[in-house]
Amino acid sequence: MTEQSKSSHSNIITDTQEVDLIRLLLALWQGKLWILLITAIVTGLATAYALLATPTYKVTSIWLPQQVSQLSGQMGQIAGIAGLMGMNLGASNSSIEQFYPQIITSPTILKKIIAKKWPTLSKDSATLDQVLKLDTNGLEPQLPNISRYRIMRSMLSDYLLGAIVFEGSPMSQVLTVTTPDPVLSCAINQFIIDELQNYVEENRVRTTITERDFFYQKYVDFKDSLSKAESRLLYYRLNNRMIISPTQMLEEDRLGQESATYSNLVTEFRKQYEMAQINISKKSSQFQILQAPEPPTSKSSPKRKLIFVAAIFVGALFGCFFVLVLFWWKNNHPKIKERIQETD
Repeated sequence: MTEQSKSSHSNIITDTQEVDLIRLLLALWQGKLWILLITAIVTGLATAYALLATPTYKVTSIWLPQQVSQLSGQMGQIAGIAGLMGMNLGASNSSIEQFYPQIITSPTILKKIIAKKWPTLSKDSATLDQVLKLDTNGLEPQLPNISRYRIMRSMLSDYLLGAIVFEGSPMSQVLTVTTPDPVLSCAINQFIIDELQNYVEENRVRTTITERDFFYQKYVDFKDSLSKAESRLLYYRLNNRMIISPTQMLEEDRLGQESATYSNLVTEFRKQYEMAQINISKKSSQFQILQAPEPPTSKSSPKRKLIFVAAIFVGALFGCFFVLVLFWWKNNHPKIKERIQETD
């Protein structure tokens, strides 16, 4: 094929593509009423959903566990001393963080949330089932042996498991609660934080009591060892006053160091015991709140503006697709009919 024929062939292809593009644009213009109609229908349905769907309000709180920044050094020192003495003090507050999701969604907390009356936007206190207005009539015939209360509690528990979202990291904890009422979302979020703090505080007290008992026992043991070491040192000095030799001096020095070591241990464990005794009665906030829960001023869903814009785009796209399919069918319908007749 010569260069001239190749150029002529490429020009024909380009002209054909331009003609096809023009025909498609003309087809879209001719079917503009279809496009507008389909866009209007899709937009209308989406708008109806946006207006009729129950709005939800999301409240997020962020906090930093206090032990990460303030208590980790002290607790590590105490645990190290306990480890050297061959005793495991149990889980500390720093290790309990991994159980936060299980604690937050535990049946105990969920039952409290379900049974409690909550403040709402209408200023009236109401239980969770009164706010959500769940309908159990359709389930009661299917579950005749289960009471309406148990069915309602199960439905509310499933709802809360989806409404409460917890995301934890080594440095911060994020709790999100989503409900149809902004005041309710804020109240439940704060309630969960308080319950979690109470749980962590109770665990801290239990751990501190274990530490106190451990330090007291070691204090008593080392005090008894100190008394024996001092008695051995005194007895050795009384029996070796008139004889001085390098061996005797080394032995006296060893007994003196042993006595001093026990004295230091007695002092250290007494101090740790007194600190633990003080920490048992001392109450402090277990979390450093970075973002406190507050009632939102706007709903989180449905996003009406976003839904409206997306509906116009999707409707226009679907309308164009429908017009192009209709255009293709009109142009190819006779050919398809002829092929069918030929095969018959």
